[in-house]
Amino acid sequence: MLRIALLAATLSFTITNHSQAQSTCGKADPQTAIRLCTELFNGAADPGAKSTALANRAIAYLQLGDQDAALRDAFLLRLISPHLAIGHGLAGLAFLGKLDWANAIPLLDEALKIDAKQQKFLSARGRALLGLQRYDEAIADFTLAIQLDANDIFSIGQRGSAFSKKKLFEKALADANYAIKAEPTNVNWYFVRAEVFTNKGDISGAIKELETILTLDKNNFQAKAIKASLELAQQVRKQSK
Repeated sequence: MLRIALLAATLSFTITNHSQAQSTCGKADPQTAIRLCTELFNGAADPGAKSTALANRAIAYLQLGDQDAALRDAFLLRLISPHLAIGHGLAGLAFLGKLDWANAIPLLDEALKIDAKQQKFLSARGRALLGLQRYDEAIADFTLAIQLDANDIFSIGQRGSAFSKKKLFEKALADANYAIKAEPTNVNWYFVRAEVFTNKGDISGAIKELETILTLDKNNFQAKAIKASLELAQQVRKQSK
């Protein structure tokens, strides 16, 4: 659901660009990037090259879903270059991938204090705030992230979920519909729309969205479980009439 790998997918980092290793370290596929960045880190003498290697290796680990390895590199990067937003932000992303909202937020706060326009970190902090049910703050971060990148479908869809939880259903549906139009095979946005319909009391509408999810992903156990629960609630409601 969080797609942390996709949040990290477009990140890359370079301080200096005086060697082929630095220029390719963050541009290869994740496995190759890890190898190249390790070679760069081990062979580099200057802190800038080492920071480049650590940042891009952490990004590659995030893309592979290895949050613990990403955390190790991010925390080492914070020690070497504490003035750079990237180390704090990558550590925050790694905690986000572990669903550890409380530890993610202070690190993302630190990154955004250094660079308030780090769009991916704004989006990530919004998701962590959403996880902690701090909906107004989450909406504010998602909105800022969208202002910086109008094509940030992750933030648009997640903002829809936050709107739904605040019972702002028209806004929630607008965001969910936009996300679905942009990414029609992404089941996350149908979950958002199902959540909206459930919160509105439209059980039939929610079930329809879950059926769409199961058409796209027939083995989606979350959709199956929610659908079964809603169908039971629907039956109880009919019997009580």
